[in-house]
Amino acid sequence: MPVAVEPSLALDEQALVRACSVADPAALARFRARYGAVIRQTIARTGVDPATAADIEQTVWIRLFVPKAGEPAKIATFAGTGSLRAWVKVVAGRVALAAIEGKRPTSATLEATLSDPADDLELAYMKRLYGSELARAITDAVAELDRAQRKLLHRYYVSRMTIDQLASIHGIHRVTALRRVRHARAQLLERMRELLGERLALGEGSVASVLRICDDPRDFELARALDAPTTN
Repeated sequence: MPVAVEPSLALDEQALVRACSVADPAALARFRARYGAVIRQTIARTGVDPATAADIEQTVWIRLFVPKAGEPAKIATFAGTGSLRAWVKVVAGRVALAAIEGKRPTSATLEATLSDPADDLELAYMKRLYGSELARAITDAVAELDRAQRKLLHRYYVSRMTIDQLASIHGIHRVTALRRVRHARAQLLERMRELLGERLALGEGSVASVLRICDDPRDFELARALDAPTTN
């Protein structure tokens, strides 16, 4: 039988759930701050080792916030008949038990369950949680590049020129062209790392995970940022 929930708290929880269901970054961060300890405590009661616990926790977050083919994210199914805290504990407990019993793969193998096998569930979660801040960091970091670096990256990522084509246009050896692309991109990523660390107050490991979204910048915001007008 569901435990009665104080009306104002129930309304607050339902508002949070609705915002999380549409991947609102602030709501996702608030949910994680409010219920992260509940999830970790629930997993800890199963007696698994720390590495397995961390893997299961990641799977819980994925289960809550990442839709699967033809299904909404789990958070969208919260009915509000009991407390959100209790519901989260049930979800975490079921994921933990399924992982321990081998009925459901943990995050390392869950990637294969998406409609697109090449997609990465962790990255999907990171995009939902930090996507807007990452886009802003890309825009700001690109704006700090000098004109030559910006033009080089634009030709490589937006115009899709090959290294050989870049070498021909710039009248340089292909090795030099490759080195310049790598240097410009490394400078861009380093500045993004600094901005994300400052704005999100994340540790180095978490920032590195967020930056994995940019492993193929053509699929994210770099092209848009490189196309934006600049005074450089």
